[in-house]
Amino acid sequence: MEGCSVLPVVIMISIMPGLVGSELRMSRQELRGSQLTEGLGVPRPRAKRGWIWKQLFVEEEDPIPKIIGQLKSNYDKGDFTIRYILSGEGAGDVFRIDEFSGEIHALKSLDREEKAFYVLQAHAIDRRNGQPVEPESEFIIKVQDINDNAPEFINEPYVSSIPEMSPIGIIVTSWQNMDREASETYLVVVQVKDMFGFSGGYSATTTVTITLTDVNDNGPTFQHNLYTFALEESAPVGTTVGRVMAEDADIGVNAKMNYSLDDLEESATFRVHTDPETQEGIVTLAKVSGKHLPFTITELITFILDII
Repeated sequence: MEGCSVLPVVIMISIMPGLVGSELRMSRQELRGSQLTEGLGVPRPRAKRGWIWKQLFVEEEDPIPKIIGQLKSNYDKGDFTIRYILSGEGAGDVFRIDEFSGEIHALKSLDREEKAFYVLQAHAIDRRNGQPVEPESEFIIKVQDINDNAPEFINEPYVSSIPEMSPIGIIVTSWQNMDREASETYLVVVQVKDMFGFSGGYSATTTVTITLTDVNDNGPTFQHNLYTFALEESAPVGTTVGRVMAEDADIGVNAKMNYSLDDLEESATFRVHTDPETQEGIVTLAKVSGKHLPFTITELITFILDII
């Protein structure tokens, strides 16, 4: 060929916004991948597929039925060729899935105190051939708590004992020391509130019975300052001369009496012992000289009784 001709060619390229970087690079990569694998029988890699869902939860005691979320495969093109199936805890009776859209419905009102979460499995099946388009995947539906329970006191009633005259701050708050002789039992109403005590929460009350235990803080006193008894001079040993009585504001072992004679000379003639039933002091004749008392009937015998 001795000569050549030139044909000018103008190529118009239209570039869509947003595709300059990604689409062109993808086309070149696919082209190179196709060229490298062509004729080798190596299939081109598919884009990664998978389940699409967000965290699923339902509030306890929510009105039902209610849509609580949606399961979806990214194979789903909206042509209803994929069937969604739900299995596991509560599937069918507590939760139901729309087999076309993947929407999950709560069918029953739930109580978090009975069950806090449900473990279920999601399945996506191709309606045309019955084959799964996604591997079975496990997910959890959590039941969210609401303030639907009032606090409760357990093991009622509460009864406590503390020694009288206990200092302020040990168990109860008082503006003065507590005296059992003034008041033996106190009833204290205790209230508990949830939600840190803010308005809108629940509360409960209980009564605490506090009984003051006795301490030996009272001394015994005789009912009379002077006792006068008459005794025949011929009275035999063991004769009861008389009874004396003392009182103690304490109770129990702190109020047990023990009488004694302070006058040692007269104590050789008389004895005193405590009646365990009445807590009285019983004065008896302990000794006589010969057949008679060592004094005449007109004599006055004086002795001192002590009590501890």
